[in-house]
Amino acid sequence: DFDLAVYVKGDRKAVFLYDAYLEIDYDGGVVPPEDEADLELRQLAAPNSVSSRGERTKQVNVQSCNLGPDTTDGTVTLEGVSIVAGIDPVSFTDTFTGLASGLCVDSAFTWTAPDQGTTIIWTATVDGDLDDPDLDNNTATDSTLVYPKR
Repeated sequence: DFDLAVYVKGDRKAVFLYDAYLEIDYDGGVVPPEDEADLELRQLAAPNSVSSRGERTKQVNVQSCNLGPDTTDGTVTLEGVSIVAGIDPVSFTDTFTGLASGLCVDSAFTWTAPDQGTTIIWTATVDGDLDDPDLDNNTATDSTLVYPKR
């Protein structure tokens, strides 16, 4: 449904044009970049050690920051895996909305240590709804030593 009118300079009689190819080159300015937010998992702070004889409920803190130019929404995921077989892994998620450029968000996860000795390897990941040009800074790890009952 495209109408085309052509004037050929110098022609004095009508010319029938049965087929046409239209090529348009855009040369008028800068193409705007796509929405972008460079999320960074800045800090993962898990307790160094926990005694299974005392208070076993502890907090693991994660700080995520937006280093990119655009405001973003996203999710922070924290997983804890024991090096000892038979201890179930733990997983937590937290969401954030409207994280503007240059700002950070803190997530706190409450965790209860197992009653047997082990080491928990923590992995935190942040993921957003916009393009992230640097995925290398979206993950962090830490560990917690759980002392057994004696």
